[in-house]
Order: sequence, then C-alpha cells, then structure tokens
Amino acid sequence: MTNVKVNEAQQILNQRFSLTCDTAGTVYSIHWMRNGWPLYADNRTDFSMNNNTLTFNSVQHSDNGDYQCSASNPLSNMTSPNYRLIVNYGPEMPIITGPALGETGHSVTFNCSASSQPLCHFSWFFNGSQVATGSEYETGPLTLASHGEYTCVAFNNVTCRNSTVSKLLTVVAPVTMTIVKVIGVQPILNERFSLTCDTAGTVYSIHWMRNGWLLYADNRTDFSMNNNTLSFNSVQHSDNGDYQCSASNPLSNMTSPEYKLIVNYGPEMPLITGPALGETGHSVTFNCSASSQPLCHFSWFFNGSQVATDSVYETGPLTLASHGEYICVAFNNITCRNSTVSKILNIVGESVTAT
Repeated sequence: MTNVKVNEAQQILNQRFSLTCDTAGTVYSIHWMRNGWPLYADNRTDFSMNNNTLTFNSVQHSDNGDYQCSASNPLSNMTSPNYRLIVNYGPEMPIITGPALGETGHSVTFNCSASSQPLCHFSWFFNGSQVATGSEYETGPLTLASHGEYTCVAFNNVTCRNSTVSKLLTVVAPVTMTIVKVIGVQPILNERFSLTCDTAGTVYSIHWMRNGWLLYADNRTDFSMNNNTLSFNSVQHSDNGDYQCSASNPLSNMTSPEYKLIVNYGPEMPLITGPALGETGHSVTFNCSASSQPLCHFSWFFNGSQVATDSVYETGPLTLASHGEYICVAFNNITCRNSTVSKILNIVGESVTAT
C-alpha cells in the first residue's frame, strides 16, 4: 500500500504544510513527484530523514498540483494515487459592484465578490446591523434614511479570515415641484426685487431662464449661494419677461411654469387734455392720462375739493365761479406713488347778440 496523506493542518497560503507517504510493507526508499515530475528539496521544501514526509515551509499557489509518492524495495515498488493539492487562501479585498446613487421608492442591487479558496461566505451590514447574507443584496424600496455606508464582509471558513469593503449609497428624492415665487414686495422700477425657486425633492442644482435663455449674474443681478434666489439690485423695464427655474439632481429634473415679470412703475407726470376756455352755461370735459404699471387711479380737485374720481371729468354747466385751477392726481396703488398736474380754466359770459 502507498498513499499520500495530509498531516493535521489545512494547506493555507504562506503557512507551513506537510504531506506524508503512508506505506505498508518493507520500504527501502521513497520518492516524491508533482504532476509526474520528481521533486527535490529547495529553499521552500524539505524532506524528512527517510523521505516519507514532504514539508512546505510556506506553501504557495505555485505548489498546486497532483502529488504522488513511490515506495520501493529491491523486489517491489508501488506508486500512490494522485493527491490534488489546492492551496487555500483569502478572501482577498472584496469588490462591490452596484450604483452609488439611488432614488426613493426604487431598490438597488449590490454584488460582492472576492478572490478566495474555497469560495467564501458573504454578509451585508448597514448602520452596524446585518441586513443580508449572500453575495447579492437587494435593498428594497429606498427612503432618505437608506442613505449611508453598505459594508460587505467576506469570510473563508477554512482560512478563518475575513475581509471587508464598504460602498456609500447616496439616496435622492425625485424633484416633484418647481415654481417661481416673488419674495417680499412686488417689482417696482429702480428698486431691489427677488424671485425664489420653490422646490420639492432632492435638488443638486438650480438654473434660471428668461424667455427660454439661461441667465447669468451681472452688475445688476445676483444669485444666492445655492442659486435658489434671483435678485435684481435695481429692477428695470428691460427685465420684463417670462422667468423659469429648473431644478435637478442626477436622476430627475423639473422646470417651473413661466412667471411673467412686469415691472411696476409710475405714475409718470400726468397730462390733461381739454379746453383752456369755457363759456357760462356750457360744460367742458377734461381727460387725464399718465404712464403707469399697473394702470393708475385718478382724482380731480377744484378749489381744494375733490370733484371726481376717474380719468375723465365733465364739469357740468359752467358759471363765472367755475374759473380756476383744475388738478388731476394720478395714484398707483402698487408703487404707492402719485403725480399731479393742473390746468387753468378761464370762463367767459355768454355771447351778447344785437337785436
């Protein structure tokens, strides 16, 4: 009988390991072979005094192979069956494949692999708690609380070693709302004015557009640090237009409906149209107009008393007492400004006809 046997320890990379040639009968000599070729002692392998034990001082991958021992005496010999040596090792540093970014409501799948002999076992941990076993881990529907570090631990139950790797998963909520809103006061010519981009979801970046074109900061406009606020240092007529903001993250984006910016101003100096001369017994009509946004309200005064509230004022039948200054006051209830103009009306008596 000739047979190759393993001594107590398993063959583990870089550790000491021995094979013995188990025989029956009278043995004069023993020889060892790997893959059919004779083996000799070197700086990594030793033989016992009678050659029945082959020892690897530090077994390596290159020692893998089929080993045999051959025992003989002058009258007989026998060669053992093959013993296949496979060096156990690892696990080496694992690798996690899978996304670095996930969206709430969706699941992601991670795969963990590690070079190892024999194949290793895998465990998954999140926030210090084990969440799965096996090389693959599917998270289930994500929430914002799913953001964090996912750790894979690979374990080899022969080498009794483990190796760990982690992957950071960033979880974002989809952008579900984007709307442009006015901050504070309405836009008034030459005054500071701001728009904000109101959003819902996880927002990484915000861009502003006017009439479909991207907006950039200049000497009259500023953006807040996160771009969610657009401020005009001194809003002008040229800033009128349709404004939109676009909010995005790596997995979703949304553009707001248009906000129509119309700069409020005025009233500018009003203008009165109407006659400068009236005749007793007749009426005259004055019209007052003023450039303004929004349209302004008008009031008429004569001799310190309000006589009408409209852009048009018809006096009624004139008398000599109707002579004087007629004042039009234009008022804008957004800008809270007014502007005044007056017109002198002279009165003459009725014409006298000869009989």
